[in-house]
Amino acid sequence: PSKWGYKVFHNIIGNGYKGKAYPVNPSAPEIDGHRCYPDVGAIPGDVDLAIIIVPAAAVLKVVDECGGKKVKALCVITAGFSEVGPEGAALEKELLDRAVSYRMRMLGPNSMGFLNNGISLNASIVPEMPPPGEISFISQSGALGLSLVDWAIGSSLGMNCVVSTGNKADVSESDLLEFFEHDKNTWTIAMYIEGLKDGRKFMEAAKNVKKARLAIK
Repeated sequence: PSKWGYKVFHNIIGNGYKGKAYPVNPSAPEIDGHRCYPDVGAIPGDVDLAIIIVPAAAVLKVVDECGGKKVKALCVITAGFSEVGPEGAALEKELLDRAVSYRMRMLGPNSMGFLNNGISLNASIVPEMPPPGEISFISQSGALGLSLVDWAIGSSLGMNCVVSTGNKADVSESDLLEFFEHDKNTWTIAMYIEGLKDGRKFMEAAKNVKKARLAIK
């Protein structure tokens, strides 16, 4: 129960999500009352999203399992990539290359995850969902995302989505701007940005957004 993998799975099933959720751990027959699977390939049926919270050295193996299962997207919460130096950056490049080879989009790595009130999905390390609302928040800082959700709960501020971009190896603010522009549950887009990898792409995406938006760098 003290591990992040347990906490995120508990957050998914404990906040009203109506979809199916499958815990994967080769050492446990069940987690939180749900049958646990030894690997991704053992899961029955299709998988839309894999949330990866294993040591950095094991991430590529899990990505290969997801690729074999034809998982559509990844959210990598695991840290230990480009934020720690050249060796981590090389591992992150290999992670992205493998995700691309399997045609999977990827949020992270080094992300705190995301939450989406529209489908009652808390796929993050945030223990509690904010009240439903029409503000979607994109944060490069996981700590700031956690603080914002806590503040929103205390202030009864409604939020639709909160997304932690992490290292932005694949999915970036530009992709999320495009997504939220077409999301019927989002009225305002707010962003906290520490740095941009492609400023031109970001500005072009921002110009195409008609909804109210606020960005702090």
